Amino acid sequence: MDPTYNRMRWVQLPSVLPTAKQTNPQRRTALILPNISFNLENGTLEEAASMLAATAHYSTYCSSLIAKRPFSFKGQGTIDEIAGQISKLANITAVVDHNNKEIRFTDSKVSDSQGFSEKKVGSYEYRSDNTRTAL
Repeated sequence: MDPTYNRMRWVQLPSVLPTAKQTNPQRRTALILPNISFNLENGTLEEAASMLAATAHYSTYCSSLIAKRPFSFKGQGTIDEIAGQISKLANITAVVDHNNKEIRFTDSKVSDSQGFSEKKVGSYEYRSDNTRTAL
């Protein structure tokens, strides 16, 4: 005769984890960036932006004003350090946005009013009382 096995099992019910007190709700954990080796010979700034973004699975934007500039670079460091070095060598503005997972290369000679921060529509200034004034 075959032995009979008990089909019932006693387990502890899961308990609710206590909520963690966060001092900064925007940043839940520390950002740990690996050191990477970056080597680009006889390339362009657009290729450099794509290679740097690919190391962290980020998207990339490279201004058309600087995209075709020839560029060569060899170095090591984190993504932020390499972007800073590329920025200094090529005289551009390199932004590593970890929140949106994007790397942006723009021309440093272009002022901020022509960049991402300014929102203008045509040559008019719109006011809160729904009137417009020519600039």
